[in-house]
Amino acid sequence: MAAAVTYRIVPIDGFASGRAILFHGKEAGLFAWNRENEKVQMMLKLQPMCEEDAIGITAYVIHTIISLSHPAYIEVKKVSKRERRALAANLFFPKGKGMQWMKEPWQTKCDSAIFDPYGFLISQGRMQNLPFGRYTTSEKGCGWIAAYNLCKACGKEQFMQETAEGLAKTNLFHERFGENFFLIQYFLKQKGIVSKWYLGSNGMIAKKMAESGAGILLYGHSAGTHYAFYINLGNGSYHFYNDIYGKRNDIVTADAFFARGSVLPLAGILYVRKKDVPYARFFQECDAK
Repeated sequence: MAAAVTYRIVPIDGFASGRAILFHGKEAGLFAWNRENEKVQMMLKLQPMCEEDAIGITAYVIHTIISLSHPAYIEVKKVSKRERRALAANLFFPKGKGMQWMKEPWQTKCDSAIFDPYGFLISQGRMQNLPFGRYTTSEKGCGWIAAYNLCKACGKEQFMQETAEGLAKTNLFHERFGENFFLIQYFLKQKGIVSKWYLGSNGMIAKKMAESGAGILLYGHSAGTHYAFYINLGNGSYHFYNDIYGKRNDIVTADAFFARGSVLPLAGILYVRKKDVPYARFFQECDAK
């Protein structure tokens, strides 16, 4: 799945670094950038494609530049309507006729390894410098990490700090017991994301997962309870994030997930319909192509 988007180095006039975007081996656009001090000037040109593909490909492009150049700002001066929508879903804001991305302060406190190639959070154990209530994210932050990832998957990416503080301020116990299941649902609703909840056997949770595009699982493992985010790949498998810290491409069936990680026969789920999850459609189409 993650290998569906790649690139090759190409010369592009006016830019020090240029890449051709390859989507399933076929050229899908171009991107290039120049870095001056802490700012990157970026060019992005996508070929005609559906919105979910544009969002997913743009995420890969942005995080390629971030991983290679480590900018504080990324500016794009000229964008089409397609590119503008894709950039907006990846935390770019309007700036004149163009768009701008700004590194949030929390990113300076973390290793880049906390992100996967599309910008999803996968490594809670490396986030000990980020607070959550009276604790650190590495101790109690699995709930806000899952909420952050679900917002991103629904095309509503936001700052990590905004997610963590937005959830922590509603928790009466200052996150001593981790995040409240229903407060996460309320937080998602405030962000315009409609989710359904269900508590039941692991087998019933697996059926709800199959009906969804993405969601958050609350389950018991050997160290206590944990929240993990998943995306439904549409082929009986799911991509899990932050259940095994730092693992990329963690793709297994629901039954295999519960067999390897759950010590209880019961679990909870907050799930969102496929039509409301651009990344689910993007990744499912990736697997189908």
